[in-house]
Amino acid sequence: MEKYKYVSKLTDEYLHGTLVRMEMDYEDGSDVVVSISYKDDHETNIDYRMKFENLSDVHFLSHKGRDSYGKFALSRDVNFESALKDYLVKA
Repeated sequence: MEKYKYVSKLTDEYLHGTLVRMEMDYEDGSDVVVSISYKDDHETNIDYRMKFENLSDVHFLSHKGRDSYGKFALSRDVNFESALKDYLVKA
């Protein structure tokens, strides 16, 4: 979808990966849980989840991947979260 093509650009710029899927689940009318799935340069599947309250406060939920060695956790990228929030507010 052309409207969310910019999310792919943010995924590449901040997470250095290729966007595979994005889901937005609305909770309580004003909160949104955003799930981003992407692949890194090694084709590792990685999931990033965050919750936006009123599209202002960002709550990190998880950032984890899975490869042939098993599951692993990654740290959050506050800059990515901020850029995504700014985009969603404008969209």
